[in-house]
Amino acid sequence: MRTTLHMKDGLKRQIQVQAEREGKTFTQAMEEAGSIWLSARRAGKLNKRRVVLPTFRGDGLLPGVDINDTSSLLDRLDDGVPLEQRR
Repeated sequence: MRTTLHMKDGLKRQIQVQAEREGKTFTQAMEEAGSIWLSARRAGKLNKRRVVLPTFRGDGLLPGVDINDTSSLLDRLDDGVPLEQRR
């Protein structure tokens, strides 16, 4: 399966370097990291804290915004026009 990850460049580079040292691909390193993370969650070893997400009143999404299209969302964010002016 193909997946797109968005992460800090420095973190990606560190993972790549470590994977190369161990003779693994980036994908193999990410699969291993995911497995370790899930195992730790199941064992209750990760800090479980409640996160409260803010909600706002409004009219919903702006016209033409598809939250299922990551590329489109990033394009809209990167074009420099404030969201309020895109209506």
